[in-house]
Amino acid sequence: MRNHSTPVFLYPDRPTPDIEETRKALAGELLAQSYRILPDRQLNLAGQLREAAMSVFLLGEHEDAKAPNLTEIASKQAKPWIVWCSPAAARSASVAQSGFVKALEQLDAPSKTYLDDHISVPKLKEQVLATLRPDSHALPPGDGKARVYVVFDPQNREETANAGLIHFHYRGEFHFEFSNDPREHDQRLSQSDGVLLVWGSADENWCSHEFEEMVRISRSAKAQGLCLFQPEESKIAVVEQIRSKFRELHIAEQFGPRFDPNRLSPFFARLQ
Repeated sequence: MRNHSTPVFLYPDRPTPDIEETRKALAGELLAQSYRILPDRQLNLAGQLREAAMSVFLLGEHEDAKAPNLTEIASKQAKPWIVWCSPAAARSASVAQSGFVKALEQLDAPSKTYLDDHISVPKLKEQVLATLRPDSHALPPGDGKARVYVVFDPQNREETANAGLIHFHYRGEFHFEFSNDPREHDQRLSQSDGVLLVWGSADENWCSHEFEEMVRISRSAKAQGLCLFQPEESKIAVVEQIRSKFRELHIAEQFGPRFDPNRLSPFFARLQ
């Protein structure tokens, strides 16, 4: 029966100790779900990769001589492939491995999903299964309205109110969801029509991490936006850098004493 199951290329098949437990956990989950794991032999790795329905590459601390060629093959296929940078890879002292990791992160490939070292092993398993079975992990219907995911710091009362202002003014036109359920976070980032990051008094490190995730995971969204609230002083330099690098991103500055919903109109117009 397993020979007729959907094949998944999970590399490396002979992992180093720093990623051995991760591979074991992921392989166990895939086998439990009746997927067939490749490579199952050392011959013709490229052919086995092409045979698989999707591929997963686990990056460890040390360079793997075969990995660059295999990831290049994966990048030229329409099939989905996932790259996971382990904590060991992120802090690797190897020049070759560090360059390879950065190259894969920056590689512009529509079928690629890059997961950095902040993504835990359970999150990695969720992403792999969601990619293999997108229909079973689909978000519920949004009543015919475009779905907007608003990312904010739910631990910050002021940020909660800022997200609520956006919802209040546009609630009749769009279906809103909010980042107060970590279990749904990656799924909503990847499947929503628009993603809007709210940053006011939240910590800059929090915002930086959430911004990187939004840009990386929500690539299929029709609109990505950043809505800024007070304090203005701490955001001036950051905003200029973002504007120069992410020209398609809509930035709405809400620095005045009153919230102006019109400043978000260009973001929402892309969804209508």
